[in-house]
Amino acid sequence: MQKNSPRAVKTEQTRKKILEVGTRLLRHDGYDNTSIRQICEEAQVATGTFYHLFASKESLLEAVFGDTNSYYATLEMDFERDDPFRFVDAYVDESVRMYNDLGPETIFSAVFLPSGGNKTLFDPKRSSNQFVHRGFQGLQGAGKLREGLTPEEMQEEMGACLIGVLYSVYAMGNVEQYEGKLRRLLYSLFSSYLKKED
Repeated sequence: MQKNSPRAVKTEQTRKKILEVGTRLLRHDGYDNTSIRQICEEAQVATGTFYHLFASKESLLEAVFGDTNSYYATLEMDFERDDPFRFVDAYVDESVRMYNDLGPETIFSAVFLPSGGNKTLFDPKRSSNQFVHRGFQGLQGAGKLREGLTPEEMQEEMGACLIGVLYSVYAMGNVEQYEGKLRRLLYSLFSSYLKKED
């Protein structure tokens, strides 16, 4: 099929229509409250057409909010020898890259509008969460973290900091301060996790 053939043009128009309707419904009703059937009815397309263009509702979500799993590369750290703050730096660097690539509007709506934002960015299967969990497990295994905290607890606190900074910079209109605020806050939080030197 040629790129500019009538069929290709119609397919692209249909895809755009599904994205437009899907974006509106996902942002308004949330991921769990939006069905493929509902999207197809409002976009006036057959369910088979939807599945021809999008593999699943999850793939539509990725198209709407960006493929967040393309961020947070595999963590490669020597937890015994590396500076523990390298882990925080890698997390912040990837967060900033995602923020810059997807844009403040997309990130904000993915987290704060009733779009199932936690599914979009903070679902346990997301690469960002796997990255953080592996990091905390590795640092704990290397004996660098104080006793009494689980990777899950630390991950939850780190996520809460990220959400707080996102909301702060977006609501106050100073998105250019995102990286600095996030790095300062996470450095402070992470310091409280480290085992005190004797």
